[in-house]
Amino acid sequence: MTRILSSTLSFAGAALLSLTCSTAWAAGGAQRALSVDQDLVDAGLIKPAAAAAATCCIPDGSVDDTLGMWSCCSGFAVSGSTVCTIPSDYGTTWTSCRHVCGTAPVGGCIPSGGWDDTLSITSCCGGAVPGSTWCLNPADYGTTWKSCVQKCA
Repeated sequence: MTRILSSTLSFAGAALLSLTCSTAWAAGGAQRALSVDQDLVDAGLIKPAAAAAATCCIPDGSVDDTLGMWSCCSGFAVSGSTVCTIPSDYGTTWTSCRHVCGTAPVGGCIPSGGWDDTLSITSCCGGAVPGSTWCLNPADYGTTWKSCVQKCA
């Protein structure tokens, strides 16, 4: 139940982010938004982007759209975390697909505080935080672990 709630909250956060960022995009075109809702920044749902062409970016451990309407602040998506609500979009249009923003490896491993894949395509430098694993597709938890991520200790 906790895993389902976590995934539901992740999707709700992504929807809220979509609304916030698209509103800023519509208001400012390709220009950086003049202001960002500080409550959303404080909650970790959005992060003001450093690049002038973007209105916001997705923090590590959060859900991003695969098509690049927004992008991960780190510039790194967790390997294998892509999930599409329409399976035929995978590898073709990517329209309904999302992935988890991750932390880029440093010295061959993911540093403390970063987000890593559960299948060990990459690895945490100091192990994972117990109980931190969640999956973009809740059906992967305890089965394939394919879309699952974990926080690095």
